[in-house]
Amino acid sequence: MAACVTGDGSTANVSEADANADELDPIARGAASVRSRACDSCHQSPDPNDGVLSGQTTPRLGTLAYPANLTPDVETGLGAWPDDKIVRAMRLGVDVHDGPLCAQMPRFNRMTDEEAYSVAAYLKSLPAVHRIIPASTCPPLKPRGDASDASDASDASDADG
Repeated sequence: MAACVTGDGSTANVSEADANADELDPIARGAASVRSRACDSCHQSPDPNDGVLSGQTTPRLGTLAYPANLTPDVETGLGAWPDDKIVRAMRLGVDVHDGPLCAQMPRFNRMTDEEAYSVAAYLKSLPAVHRIIPASTCPPLKPRGDASDASDASDASDADG
């Protein structure tokens, strides 16, 4: 499986349809963005019978972070999340209750409103999959402003993951 795209940079494997995504409807633009950012590399189960972007029941290598079910299932996915909370999760790395997501989830803080809301529309258009994903256990984030990581703190404010 490919590694997650951890920044706002483009990937080299952008199809012609993705290149013309600006001319497409929001769901198609969202699908193109999800493909170009390789969201499936984390959120797609290796078993296609589990459903598109229905999460992982095994943690990311070397972590206890389980990529979430991104389908619109109300109980186990994003179905109860308002679009603005999905956008905040992608940009700021916070969950629906404003708690931090694991650091393995990229922060796409330079994502435009149009792209972010198109991704939310695409995710809500997927078939809902009731698939329980284990709760992640994430190491605590380093507090910003610590003198020992001052250069990291300034870089992290501009980075997406």
